[in-house]
Parts: sequence; C-alpha cells; structure tokens
Amino acid sequence: MGGYTSLNNDILYHIFYTMRTDKTHGVFNLSMVNKRLRAIATPLIFDTIFFTHKWNETEEPWAGAEDSMLAILSNRDIVSSVRTFYCRPWISSSAHRDIPGAFFSLFISFPNLLEIVVNLQDDLIPQVQEEFNAIRDETKSTYLFAPSLRSLIISNVHWLFMAEYISNLECLVIEFGVPGYLKESLEFDIEKLGSLHPGLKKLHCRSACMTKNVQRIARCLPNIVDISLLGGVIFERDGRYSSILDHLSCYRAFPRLESIEFPRLSFLGLGFNPPTCGNAYTPALSAQTAADAKRLTRQILDNIEQGLSDHGGSGIVTIRIGGEIYERNTNGRFRKTKIITHSHTRRGMRVIAVKYVDNIDEG
Repeated sequence: MGGYTSLNNDILYHIFYTMRTDKTHGVFNLSMVNKRLRAIATPLIFDTIFFTHKWNETEEPWAGAEDSMLAILSNRDIVSSVRTFYCRPWISSSAHRDIPGAFFSLFISFPNLLEIVVNLQDDLIPQVQEEFNAIRDETKSTYLFAPSLRSLIISNVHWLFMAEYISNLECLVIEFGVPGYLKESLEFDIEKLGSLHPGLKKLHCRSACMTKNVQRIARCLPNIVDISLLGGVIFERDGRYSSILDHLSCYRAFPRLESIEFPRLSFLGLGFNPPTCGNAYTPALSAQTAADAKRLTRQILDNIEQGLSDHGGSGIVTIRIGGEIYERNTNGRFRKTKIITHSHTRRGMRVIAVKYVDNIDEG
C-alpha cells in the first residue's frame, strides 16, 4: 500500500476540498506535513482572506497587520489563490490612524480576485482615495483591480467610488443606508454607476422599493437579474398612503429580471405592524400575527404571479421577503423553500442559519 503518496494531486485536492469546512482544521493540519500537501492545500486555505475586528486594534490599531500583509505579498502561491478579500477591521478611533501602505499594495495584487468586502469608517475615505489615485497615476492604468473582480460589497454609498477602479463589476452590495437621507430617493448617482458598469447584474441597497427608484435603475442598468431594494415603502409626496402593491408593476422595466428581494412585511405599507417585543405575544396574538403575515405575503406573491412572472421572456423565479425565500415551481406558483436568519451588526451582515422548509405551504 502506497498510502496517500500513491494518489495524484487532483485526487488529493478533491479529498481536501471535501474537508474544507471541517471544524478540526484538517486541511490546515495536513498542509504542514510536507511541501506537496502544502501546495495542494494552499488554494483552499487562502481562498478567502479576512482582516477583521479580531485584531487587537483597541490598543494599537493595525498592530501586526502590515507584517501579515507583507508576508502574503511575498508568497506568489498565496496571492494567486485569493478569491475573496474581506477588510472589516473597524478600527477604534480611526481618526489619525492611517492605514498601512502594504494594505493598498495587497488590495490590488490578487490576480484572480472575484470579490472584495470593505467596511471601514468613512473618515478613512480621503486616505484610500489618495492612495488609489497615486497608484493609478504611477501605473497609468484606469483600473487597479484584476479583470476577474466581479463583486463589490461596501458599507454605504460613500464608498461607491471604489467602483471606478474596477473594470467589469457584476454584483454591487451596499449594506447600510446613509443616516438622514430621504428614503424615497436613491442615495447614489445611478446614472454614473450605469455608465461605469452597464453590465451590472445584481444590485442590493437600502433605497425604497418604489416606482421612481425602480424605473431609474432599470433605465441605467438594463441587465439586472437580481435586485434588492430594502428601504421599504413610504408616503408619497402628496401624503397618500402607499403599499408595495402599488409598485410591483414597475419591475416589468427589467427585461432580464429573475429574482427580487423585499424588506420584511412591516416595511411594505400593508398595515402589518407586529409587536417588536417577544414578551408582548400571547398565544392568540402570535397566531393572529402569523396568519396576517401569511395572508399579506400570499397577496404579494399572487400579484407577482399574475403580473410579472412571464414578462420579458425569462420570468421571475425567486422572491425574497425578509428572511423567507419563495421559489416558483413548475405550475407557476411561488412556494416558500427556505428561511434565512441574518446577523446585522455595525461590521456588516452575515447569514447565520438557513432552514429548508419541507412542509411547503400550498397557499
């Protein structure tokens, strides 16, 4: 028996791949056996790099970070393995806490990068812009990131300038709204975004899911297949009450639309205002609240089924309302298939649980 040494690299990589979520860190441990296993494991270990708040930045911001960045830059195998780069350190007292220069070199050095996630305080924007513009002037290149980069996730619209350094963006996620903005209008220059990235396919932001916003986005970004407008529905300017049902038809403006996400029901102007405190629920109130939520959700889905499902050829196949996912089945009806639980913090949003629904609601 030759043991693992008799297996070729492709088979070993497949074995390592099945172990990549192993909580015992099996891939990492195997990578330290010898150079061959290290080379096989490297693309899996360094597929995603995190710089997060776990750094001890409360005492000395960026302590140790620059040495780690330089170590990564010095290893070509690691640099070429990175597909996702998360930068969410959330530096305490970020004023006068300059970002290390190695950070900017690292940012633009991944040749196979697919996604960037940036959540830094807004008072660091001037330094980031200055450094990126200096690199652009030095390299005489319009775009700083690898052509492979397709997805940008930012904390708010103030960081949207980063899209100017990317050549072919397909997914843009703006995690939080800007405090004080008029929620009924878009918080960013959609015309500029459309001129920079007309091929954008997915847009996620906190603007209101209202007709004028949807129509502007559709004019500027006609290739959208997945849209999330999570600012809810609010009063019209004439003071008239408005609900999501008044705005669904505007989604026809997207010829390729396949997936829509709405915020939770209480944001959609349908009169659904459940108590926010769990202690307020009695068995009777809990049952009534669940029934109201089910009825209003079915009302939204029915409107989409009747008016939007077959528009533009491809049709809408997925609806997301709050944390619930509805997928269209073979007879054209939407059925709840998953429930997703998110964690929302100042450092971003992440999925913490996905529940697959077995007892499908026949509505």
